[in-house]
Amino acid sequence: MPNHVDAYINLGDIYSSRKEFASALASYNTALAIDPTNSYASRKAKQAEAKLLDK
Repeated sequence: MPNHVDAYINLGDIYSSRKEFASALASYNTALAIDPTNSYASRKAKQAEAKLLDK
C-alpha cells in the first residue's frame, strides 16, 4: 500500500502548510500505522506534535 502512505503524507504536508497541525498529525499517524518504518512521516509527525504543544 505505498500509494496510500504517500497520500496520507501529502495530506499531512498540506495541513501543515495551512497550520492545521492536529489534522496534519492525524494524517502522518495514519501513514505510520500503514508503514511504521517511514522516517519522513515519523519526523513530520514529531514536528506537527511540537507545533501543537507550542500553542
